[in-house]
Amino acid sequence: MRTKLSILFLIATMTACVHMTPQKVAVNSLFTAGKTVNTAYAAYVDSVLAGSIKTNSFPRVSTLYGEFQSAFGIAVAGLPGTNSIGPVVVKSAVVLREITAAEKGK
Repeated sequence: MRTKLSILFLIATMTACVHMTPQKVAVNSLFTAGKTVNTAYAAYVDSVLAGSIKTNSFPRVSTLYGEFQSAFGIAVAGLPGTNSIGPVVVKSAVVLREITAAEKGK
């Protein structure tokens, strides 16, 4: 499931770059990153609450998710410039990687 979300994120980001202004690409990238991470995190929390995933990973995943949200807020506040997109993409990848690791029991 997470692999599919990561692939969807990559495809959406790549296709957003065709014939669009930098601002539109930034908005599309932020939307895709936000939607992907929020969906993955919600599914992760549901799995933790259901007992499918050990709670040991929860503090780390929730901290990383909070860092992603902070970077996302900064990027949205600075939307006219596209320089703040990079940290959002990096933090989204870190959150998704940590959720995937938690699902595998690592």
